[in-house]
Amino acid sequence: MSDNLRVMRSGKIGLTVIVLAVINLTTGGLYAQSSVEATAIAEVVDVLKASEVHSLNFGKFTPEEQGGEIIITPDGVRRSNGTVSLSGGIFNPASFQLFGQPDAPVSILLPQSTVVLTNSITGKQMEVYDWTIGGGISLMGTVVLTKGSAIMNIGATLKVGTISDNPVGQYSGSYIIIFSYN
Repeated sequence: MSDNLRVMRSGKIGLTVIVLAVINLTTGGLYAQSSVEATAIAEVVDVLKASEVHSLNFGKFTPEEQGGEIIITPDGVRRSNGTVSLSGGIFNPASFQLFGQPDAPVSILLPQSTVVLTNSITGKQMEVYDWTIGGGISLMGTVVLTKGSAIMNIGATLKVGTISDNPVGQYSGSYIIIFSYN
């Protein structure tokens, strides 16, 4: 056999061996197995509890000739727009006490729509909207339960009509606020 033929044959044999080795390496991984024992963990935390400390109270007022709005801030500041005249009496933001897992973050979801307050004698209504959480967070916010508790103050705006729209009397209604662990 000539030297060129032997080099060619040995080159073909070498190339064949390399190709078979590559095929074995790439397909061999498909059949290889490995296992590992892993750990799963679960932790039960304290139940999240919320209670109303103070009701949202817009206080006493008179609508005068055109009505307007009364705003209660989470910090307890009350102001009016339009012809609404504020009178004496008690007013305050809603206040809620939260209890739960220490240092856990809790989400707060305020009412997403208008809440209606109704005069139980006349059936006339006023609307509450623009809910705000202390610290300037609106609609949805987060608070941390420092040492397992927190107090949340919530303000809102009351739409007041004229005296014929909203005659003298007490108006009330209810709303839902959702507190949940993050």
